Amino acid sequence: MFHEHALERNKKSILSSLKKCMDPSGGSLLEISSGSGQHIRLFETIIACTHNLSNVLPAKYLVVSSEPSVWLSGQLMNIQYDYILNINMLHVTNFIYTEGLFRDSCCALNPKGNIFMYGPYTNNYKLSPMRKFEFDSNLEMYDVKWGLRDITHQLIPNAFMYGFTLTENVAT
Repeated sequence: MFHEHALERNKKSILSSLKKCMDPSGGSLLEISSGSGQHIRLFETIIACTHNLSNVLPAKYLVVSSEPSVWLSGQLMNIQYDYILNINMLHVTNFIYTEGLFRDSCCALNPKGNIFMYGPYTNNYKLSPMRKFEFDSNLEMYDVKWGLRDITHQLIPNAFMYGFTLTENVAT
């Protein structure tokens, strides 16, 4: 398994935020962009129902920019998740994936469900500390459609179009 240094550096603040919002008795969760798989291990410390990850299903391919009727081979329309977890995806994708995440999550979540998002973002387009500026520049050199998304000007308005609101913003 790969070891993500940013997750190790920020896991206490991630865990604290998730514990505040998640039902400790469990619930269904769809993780989008699971990467190395290291993030799901955080849930062992939050929710007893992970049973040492024995009830975690194998990863499946999902194109977030596609219509929700084709997510998980059409199975998404039959499932209502309590939570969606999205970590470190938005900055390494075209903005259509950000739009798709919010658009399709409103179909995938139960009416009181939550999306948890973690990653490098800007707020009011402020790039600080300096490592964020360098990181954003490197992303855009790799692909001009990539880059840090802005919470105030991109994420909140897009989420609001699909009925989501920001309940907490934790700086890491």
